[in-house]
Amino acid sequence: MRALQILCFILAIPFLAALGHDAYITYQDQNYDQPMKFSQVGWLLQTYAPDSLGITKDSVEPTTWDTVITPVLKMRTVILTGVPFLATLALILLLKGLEIVGAKGLMTRSIPAKTTKRQFVGKAGESKTAFKYKRK
Repeated sequence: MRALQILCFILAIPFLAALGHDAYITYQDQNYDQPMKFSQVGWLLQTYAPDSLGITKDSVEPTTWDTVITPVLKMRTVILTGVPFLATLALILLLKGLEIVGAKGLMTRSIPAKTTKRQFVGKAGESKTAFKYKRK
């Protein structure tokens, strides 16, 4: 369970970054009459990392670029980063709701309890019991 929570935290970082970026752009425009505009992945890459976008486009075949990558670049960043985060969050809530995850957790290993009692050994292998102290 701890691993799922860490994964959910890691997936929340790009989602919150995209949401914060869009809020910042809306704040900079100072036009609060319009709804908040969410940026596309392609626009972010073209604005902030044009070199890596060009290298990637040159290294991928044009048919693959048109069929696979172009639809992803046209998606809203908040949606693209929010779906994995929300899916992991839903999985955590589902597991907690169904109580599949016990007290020990889903991804932890359990250590078996010791069932043997200690024996006190005296002379020549005689087994003795522990002292009982009495208060006077």
